[in-house]
Amino acid sequence: MQAFLGTNLEYIVIPESVCEIEDRAFRNCGNLKSVEMFDGVRSIGEEAFMSCTALRKITIPNSVKSISSYAFKDCKALREITIPNQVTTISAYLFEGCTALKEIVVDEKVTQIPAYAFKN
Repeated sequence: MQAFLGTNLEYIVIPESVCEIEDRAFRNCGNLKSVEMFDGVRSIGEEAFMSCTALRKITIPNSVKSISSYAFKDCKALREITIPNQVTTISAYLFEGCTALKEIVVDEKVTQIPAYAFKN
């Protein structure tokens, strides 16, 4: 699903009634600056926010249990992120190309960080 692919959204609030951010849902939303998700979201799909080059801030609730590969690839303005405590594996290429990323908080429950998770 590519619900908002390439749109001019700048901010989005995802309510607790949404349980999944599907693959490519916000891919290439170049003007998207901020995303706030509420408890209820359980998974973030592959390439969900890929190439959201203006994305600076994203709030991921602790209800999220999985974040798929490439979800934040090329989010060049993303500066910091906290991985929820339900996530145990950082997916491949998750933050590839996130050149502004300065701080990532990972819970002690994370048991696997694959090669290239933070490439470039």
